[in-house]
Amino acid sequence: MKFKFLIYCILCIFFISNAYSINFEVVIEGKFPGAEGKNIRLMKYSDQISYTREEIAEYNIDSDGRFRFNFKTYEPIYVFYRIDHASMGHFVEPGNKYKVLFDPVDFDTLDDRRNPYLDPWYFSFDIYNNDKPDKLNKKISEFNSTFDDFLLEHFSNIRRQRLDVPFEKFRNKTDSIFDDYKSENLFFQEYYEYKYALYYRVANIKSPNTLYTDYIIDEPILYNNPLYMDFFNSIFDKFIFASSRNISIYDLRVCVNEHQSYNALMDTLGKEDILRNEVLRELVMLKGLQDMYHNPIYRKKGVESIVYNVKRNSRFPEHRNIAENIYNNFKKLTKDSPAPKLNLVDNNGNSKCLEDYKGNYLLINFWTSWCVVCHQEFSLLNEIHKKHKDSLAVLSISADRHIEDYKQFIKRYNYPWDFFHFNGNFRLLDKYEVRQFPLFVLINPEGNIIVHSAPFPSQGLKKNISKYFDSNP
Repeated sequence: MKFKFLIYCILCIFFISNAYSINFEVVIEGKFPGAEGKNIRLMKYSDQISYTREEIAEYNIDSDGRFRFNFKTYEPIYVFYRIDHASMGHFVEPGNKYKVLFDPVDFDTLDDRRNPYLDPWYFSFDIYNNDKPDKLNKKISEFNSTFDDFLLEHFSNIRRQRLDVPFEKFRNKTDSIFDDYKSENLFFQEYYEYKYALYYRVANIKSPNTLYTDYIIDEPILYNNPLYMDFFNSIFDKFIFASSRNISIYDLRVCVNEHQSYNALMDTLGKEDILRNEVLRELVMLKGLQDMYHNPIYRKKGVESIVYNVKRNSRFPEHRNIAENIYNNFKKLTKDSPAPKLNLVDNNGNSKCLEDYKGNYLLINFWTSWCVVCHQEFSLLNEIHKKHKDSLAVLSISADRHIEDYKQFIKRYNYPWDFFHFNGNFRLLDKYEVRQFPLFVLINPEGNIIVHSAPFPSQGLKKNISKYFDSNP
């Protein structure tokens, strides 16, 4: 017995020492001509159920257009860069040093007069590893391109049985091209397999039961593989509400609305054979709870309670993280939640923060000088401000990339409330989830949100605001 224990201790020391000797650090050195002085952020998805974005690091690009990031990751992940309104990325593997070379860009010539959230920018780049094109990213790009060409050719047959034969022929072709690298790189192999799994489902080539058997049951959950998670999200989208024959909506409502019970809901989901595995069942439950929150037949309080339970008590760290992200999203920018902090500086160097407005109602609006609708709403907003100026402060934040456009607007018009430029603070736009211009946010005297994405002045904002002032009904 003592000898076995000694062997166990030696093995533990061996594995621990080897774990510490493995290099998990990733280094990215880049060059972006034309982006000198700009802030570039390196991001990843914290999870791929809530798709919460997490900032890994930031860097102010130097006068030579260079930037550098270093961080640790314990498995391959997808990372992406945020610079101005653009987002683009690539895969990284532990222990690698990458060189990223962006094509030159003249930011002054970029077209600002469009909604960058509907029509986002993308800046092209090449990625190298040991002075050669990075193999993982190259192979994934080649595979995706080949796959897209096939889908484009057979687009009209998607979801029709006629795709069965050409799809299998195509699979044989890609197997012959990529089999060597699949055997070399496990992450690529999994990416490859779940890309096919996703389209077996989309094209209705394999039955749901076959897909469950081949790709879900008794298979590990690949939380950081985007193709696995795309497949998972596709196959379990609305699963517990519509696809399962053994889970009733009545039982779900009782678990959530009456009992607010994690255990009861897990037991109910356990009636479905493919969810007998606790890890899979809990993940499917989290996906379902995320949908329940926006369904009026389920009480938000019950949904929140169960998600909070997973956040605090789940045996699976990935699920605690997912639950925390989902729970935070429930509370973000909702009624009575704290408004995100802001710190603004005007043309004269005067600063404003959210605390400066405490004690008054505050209406924040995000706008741009090129937005025709923004201009139209300002005249109506002026009427609202005149009527409620003793109790309602108005703060207009310009999201113009070029501060000169903002300054010309301020010089031309003389509206009697606070105007500030966002000063290139794209985090502020992210925090307030600015996805359109104009955007109006009404905040109470305690600094908490009354309504995010409030109606425009031309669409009922005046009535929406008036009900908060007894003296001006």
